[in-house]
Amino acid sequence: FSTAKDQSSDHKSNFIVVDPLQSCEVTSEKAAKTARCRTCHTKSSSLSIEFFKQSGWSDEQVMKLMRRKPWFLRASVETVLKPKMRCLQDMGFSDSEIVQLVSSCPGLLHFRDIQARINFWRSLLGSNERLIKASRRQMESTWLLQRTRIDCECFLETKCKPIACFSTAKDQSSDHKSNFIVVDPLQSCELTSEKAAKTSECRTCDTKSSSLSIEFFKQSGWSDAQVMKLMQRRPTLLRASVETVLKPRMRCLQDMGFSDTEIVKLVLSSPGLLYFRDIQARINFWRSLLGSNERLIKACRRQTFLLTCSLSQKIEPNISVLRECGISQQCITELVVRELRLICRSNKYLKESIKHVEDLGVSRDCKIFPRALRSVMISSKSTFDATFETLMSFGWSQPDCVAAFRGYPTIWNFSKKNLCDKMSFLMEEAGCELTYISCRPVLLTHSLEKRLRPRYEVVNFLQQNKLLDKEHGLLSVVKLSEEKFGKKFLFLLREEKFIAQYDSYVAAVQGKHPPGCCGELGLQVLP
Repeated sequence: FSTAKDQSSDHKSNFIVVDPLQSCEVTSEKAAKTARCRTCHTKSSSLSIEFFKQSGWSDEQVMKLMRRKPWFLRASVETVLKPKMRCLQDMGFSDSEIVQLVSSCPGLLHFRDIQARINFWRSLLGSNERLIKASRRQMESTWLLQRTRIDCECFLETKCKPIACFSTAKDQSSDHKSNFIVVDPLQSCELTSEKAAKTSECRTCDTKSSSLSIEFFKQSGWSDAQVMKLMQRRPTLLRASVETVLKPRMRCLQDMGFSDTEIVKLVLSSPGLLYFRDIQARINFWRSLLGSNERLIKACRRQTFLLTCSLSQKIEPNISVLRECGISQQCITELVVRELRLICRSNKYLKESIKHVEDLGVSRDCKIFPRALRSVMISSKSTFDATFETLMSFGWSQPDCVAAFRGYPTIWNFSKKNLCDKMSFLMEEAGCELTYISCRPVLLTHSLEKRLRPRYEVVNFLQQNKLLDKEHGLLSVVKLSEEKFGKKFLFLLREEKFIAQYDSYVAAVQGKHPPGCCGELGLQVLP
């Protein structure tokens, strides 16, 4: 913060920089982040900073306050700061509550009627704690304690509830009297105060349009919970015109064959859809691609921006490229549902990724091509190359790595730690040869903690106790389903009453199968 004294008679301006390291005892890094050029008197800035520190504020809290309101640097301690802070103390606020309140709404200290403002909102909200929470809730909260007294009286005239969901404002009349009205969620959506409290947000809109939009959705068969969920996700729908926006869009969805329940699910998944005029073209495109309304709704739940992303700029050109590569409609549909963000990438990046996959020896007509393309696109080049380096550090050759990618490209989406842990287990604990692993890279696709290690320990225990007629390779054991593995190996543990080993395996697989599901797989904890 820069400070300035009056210029001397020789017209030499005297600027002094107050070092934040000295004034607030913060590090140079923090000082660099919060340093802003503000002009004030050296003496007053030092006094104001010292006053807050003597009032129990930490260095970080002081710097945060000065960053939000540099005006405090030149505020008079005796006539402004001290009286306001003493007033807050006299009103029953503790030191920590004062810090939270002033940090949330520093502009409060500008007003002379601070006591009237606090009393009004505290009586409305019920306690100091609720007042502070309301002030800290969102950026618009500074409005809370900075409205004029006339506005507060208008709030009282409306007899609003302690919990208000959406605030609405009309234009000021000629007599300059602001007319603010609080829409009570108990009246607008017939919700309990608990539900209203959860969805409480301060949003400004026209009273008439907000009431009409809420009423329109309720008349369309929406429940109170569904309406509140929609308004919470898209508060701007409160001020949307029913006649020119909402009603035409909803009628369009009905004309396209969507039932009332399907419309609710679709709009809740992608509320931004109601803002587009080409809603019919968007729906027709995705429905023809996915095959049905049900699949479209399911895809929208997984990818909320499905119906709002640009079709002409990215989606349609990229899908055309995929079709040119010979990728089937089913694979394209699966890619859209699971990884729509890949389809939204630039056309240039998609073509470069296709070329990269082909350079690794995966042809376009190969069944594994879509999965290989996905693995390349969801990984950065550095991460992708790092997987090659990780495998080669364990002795894999370049041809072995390429062959593994051609067969199981999903390996390249695992982290370095994941691959290192699996390779270390297979080579050191399981005693597998490098050639055995490189020829069977599918081993690396299985979970170490839920499949590889638990099954190896069970089979190894049975072999050591001579309960198996022959030796079993690790791959043949790992690829079995849970049901077949239970019938072939776990029943031996049950018969021989090896309770500890059995329960150890069950505990390991419970990460994948929650407690209570083991019975369906033939896995029941021994008594």
